[in-house]
Amino acid sequence: MIRVLLVEDTGLMQGALAALLAREEDIEVLVESEGNGSVLARALSYRPDVAVIDVDCREREELALGGELSAQLPECRMLLVTGSSTRECLWRVLAQHTPGLIGKDAPADRLVDGIRKVARGQRYIDRISPCGPSTRRRAR
Repeated sequence: MIRVLLVEDTGLMQGALAALLAREEDIEVLVESEGNGSVLARALSYRPDVAVIDVDCREREELALGGELSAQLPECRMLLVTGSSTRECLWRVLAQHTPGLIGKDAPADRLVDGIRKVARGQRYIDRISPCGPSTRRRAR
């Protein structure tokens, strides 16, 4: 069983991600939505295998949380979920040696795949464009 700490501060996304992950037989979801101090305390209490953390790469506080979590609970792997796909974001995440990164626009099955790979100790960097926001045209 993969124990996943879900760190998401918006209720709708938190519920959707928790419901998605709860469908998987090999994943147990531990939901967290409070401040960083609470996240660290809960992580130390729950001892998750993977922490899925929603980050905005412009917010250094969110990236710092990942570093603190790694320092205090090295056996917990991180999979960061970001809506920012700039080169700067990608380099910040890679500089922290974060094992996992996935974009918010990725299909749900990639999140599950990423969690499983990161839990096995593998690196999972999803196909995030390092050139800024998506340039795909939307159908009208």
